[in-house]
Amino acid sequence: MLRDLKNKKMAIACSLIVTLYFCIVLLLASSGPLRTISGISLDTALYLLIFPSLGGGCYLFRWALRFLDNHSQIIFWLFVLTFIVCFSWLQLFNEDFQGFPGYHTSDAANHLHYRNEFISSNPNAYYRFTAFYALSYWLQAIYAEHSFFAWRDAFYLSLFGCYLCLALMGYGISRKSSLQTQDLISLIITSGATIAISHWVLLPIISYNQIDGFYAHLFSLLPLTIIWAIYSLVDSVYWRYAIFLPLIVFCRFTYGLILPDLFLTLAILSTIDVSVSRHKNYRLLWFPIMLYLAAGVAYKFLAPSMKTAGAVLKTDLNLLSAVLFITSLIALSLVVYLRPANENILNWKRVKRMILFPAVFSLVGVIALSILRFLGYTSNYYPYKYLLLASLLTGMLLCLTIYCQTIYGLATALKSEKISLGYISLSSAIHVTILIALAYLFTPLFVLYQERTTRPAAYRHLTPLTDLEGERAINQILKATNKKFGGYLIEHWPRYAYVNVSFGLRLFYEDYQRATFLQKEGYCIFWEHPLRKRNMDLHGAHNALVKIKRITQEGPYKVFAYTRSEGRPKPRMIAYKCY
Repeated sequence: MLRDLKNKKMAIACSLIVTLYFCIVLLLASSGPLRTISGISLDTALYLLIFPSLGGGCYLFRWALRFLDNHSQIIFWLFVLTFIVCFSWLQLFNEDFQGFPGYHTSDAANHLHYRNEFISSNPNAYYRFTAFYALSYWLQAIYAEHSFFAWRDAFYLSLFGCYLCLALMGYGISRKSSLQTQDLISLIITSGATIAISHWVLLPIISYNQIDGFYAHLFSLLPLTIIWAIYSLVDSVYWRYAIFLPLIVFCRFTYGLILPDLFLTLAILSTIDVSVSRHKNYRLLWFPIMLYLAAGVAYKFLAPSMKTAGAVLKTDLNLLSAVLFITSLIALSLVVYLRPANENILNWKRVKRMILFPAVFSLVGVIALSILRFLGYTSNYYPYKYLLLASLLTGMLLCLTIYCQTIYGLATALKSEKISLGYISLSSAIHVTILIALAYLFTPLFVLYQERTTRPAAYRHLTPLTDLEGERAINQILKATNKKFGGYLIEHWPRYAYVNVSFGLRLFYEDYQRATFLQKEGYCIFWEHPLRKRNMDLHGAHNALVKIKRITQEGPYKVFAYTRSEGRPKPRMIAYKCY
């Protein structure tokens, strides 16, 4: 009786965590799409969404309570989730970078500019991919200080949501209500496998998206993982369709690169649902037909954008496509040919749906990219970002299939004299091979990930996205002189762009090369003192040094010393001149 009561309290607590997380994050983020669709202010959009989110939250809490109730494994799954999330945060949150480093592009500054534009005047900013902007805006409203904290916490919130969905799927595919020795062993193996896959594949890709400023692209992983979890765990086809519709609309406003593949994936899966269902209710065919049409329109808009140029770390696309293609075929063959002898260990219908979604998504992505490249839609940018989310889903699927194999293999081995080590050994070898291949392909990303996790930071490629202490010093100077901000030149291009946008001044790479300032009456210009050529982009270093030298020769300037929270003991200095 006491144990049942304890499990009941744990189920209520976990249901509250699930409900609060998804309701709050999706509520804040959904205010962006509503503003984009209707043109109303973000505040009004949030007020209008409160009551629908309360209704959805009540249903989600009831479903989660039934889903998590009377199951002793919940405590251990919660422990696994906490362990993996803590590992990820400890790896990614390096205090030397204030938890949020930057690399070599200005996408972080671009997104900050588009977000400010979206909030103030343009509901259709950045091709209407505004969900992440709304989430960061509300998080910044909580801090009431700096956009840096909003970007950073939105990133870690998204990461937590992905692992939460992963834990829910692992929990939901098990049929057992009591915990046995083999279950504990399988959970330990799953935890170790997830840590290894996270370290070698998942976290390097996630970290790279963040350090290069691909915020909207990375945030789209969260709704993608939510859709995957819903498809796996919601047994009713009708409820799946009802939940998919608002999520599909939401995904339209996250990032365009995933839309065609997501539409086509859901169209294929819903066609399978209709054709293999017991009653074959063909009246539901309207849903996949609608998705096929949406996928066609999305691919039509996507194809020209594949010629867009940009900066991205390159991988071997041919080899990555081959690895994802082979992995998808192996996963789909498991769905078709898997005939488990014991149905009491795992919910095999959910297992098959869990395998189907990422396998079809990866397969669709590989085929679509191959066709686009064959038609000549290639560049040095989008094709190399195209399969990153499919790679993340494949890595997550490896974690879940390892759990399925270990729990099923251990349970049948302990009940039978004939231990089927062949199947377990072969499948483990395949998983290890795929993991090694993915880790090899993403070696350039892993190098940056290693630098991010090294303490103390080496500052070879990465630097904190912003200098909070330096920005506070600039604010103090502007307030004391009663002048406006005229520009800030610093040794690192991403930070140069981000800091200037933080003060409302958008300067492009051409401005950086020319060392552009607003040198006019009523403005103050700033530069890092001393300005060091060795750490600057080669294109901008010479002009910047020449221009600063000319400014210093024109007349007196002042130097302001301040501390800096980068783990460096020496104080930093800002030079400035007011007009």
